[in-house]
Amino acid sequence: MAEAAARLVARHRVASFYGILSAVLWGISFLSTKVAVAAMPPMTLAAAQFSVACLALPPIALLAGEDLRVAPRDMPILALAGILGITLFYYCQNNGILKLSASESALIIATVPIVSVIADRIFLGTRLSMRVYAGSLLSFAGVALIVIGPSIASPSSLKGYLYMFGAVIAWVAYSFATHRVAGRYGRLSITFWQCLYGTLFCLPFALAESAGWAAPQFPGPPGGGNQWKTILRPARSCRR
Repeated sequence: MAEAAARLVARHRVASFYGILSAVLWGISFLSTKVAVAAMPPMTLAAAQFSVACLALPPIALLAGEDLRVAPRDMPILALAGILGITLFYYCQNNGILKLSASESALIIATVPIVSVIADRIFLGTRLSMRVYAGSLLSFAGVALIVIGPSIASPSSLKGYLYMFGAVIAWVAYSFATHRVAGRYGRLSITFWQCLYGTLFCLPFALAESAGWAAPQFPGPPGGGNQWKTILRPARSCRR
């Protein structure tokens, strides 16, 4: 009995560690995207990122012994998930980050679990406790306090917030679409096909940005000038 309890505690600790690690990496991704979109158009960045993913996933799947083949009947839902979770999500997120700070963008995207729970209640009839309702209300109230002031002061900020909330809706819709095929195939298979379709639909947007293509010129080290301050300063002082 004691041994089983010890194993359970160990599993919880491992799960907590991976959860914290995921949160840290997710947070850093907003900072890196904020820097990247200063040097590369938003959808060009998304197309480049997921082109690399499409090339990397097949050898990874081969090493993992996972078959990437899927049934033709599931291709439409995988294509839809790719459009929602990659093309639409990154269109909204990258354009939103372009107009907001990394921290503001991350706070809005953090409402994805709350919106997902509410969507489950509306569309699937999942029963929710009063604690969940109260937590959701408090979370939205906190986000509203962050958003309302800057949005009134700057139209650019309002547009950025609308982009980020669009990204939230796109991700929730992507989660629902992915749920329909999640039990039929491995994670690498689903991710590969979603990346492939998402990247293909990113390409027209990237081509439309071709006038802004140039060799990336990232700012130098923090001590070499004020470029990093311009990119990373709080959003209220760097509205576009």
